Amino acid sequence: MITVIAKNYIQENKVYYMLELCNQLIEETRKEKGCISYELFRNKDNINEFTFIEQWDSIESLKYHMESHHFEEIIPRIQSISYKQSEVELYDKYYFK
Repeated sequence: MITVIAKNYIQENKVYYMLELCNQLIEETRKEKGCISYELFRNKDNINEFTFIEQWDSIESLKYHMESHHFEEIIPRIQSISYKQSEVELYDKYYFK
């Protein structure tokens, strides 16, 4: 399983537009094969910071998502209203024996 943590820093006057875009992105992404979880969180200390926490069954499913029409259409729009570049980290699930 792959977990993605993607932080986005949105301009103050663009938050509602960001939320509209994210609603579209979340709705379409949750339908994708391999999507286990796709959630958006807002930082309690910085209301202009939003973090996606995603879980995918494989790196192939994540790659498919990143090549999807809705991703390629919406992510550049989110980037255009950001005051700082997004930070994206990928994690593998660690299994204990």
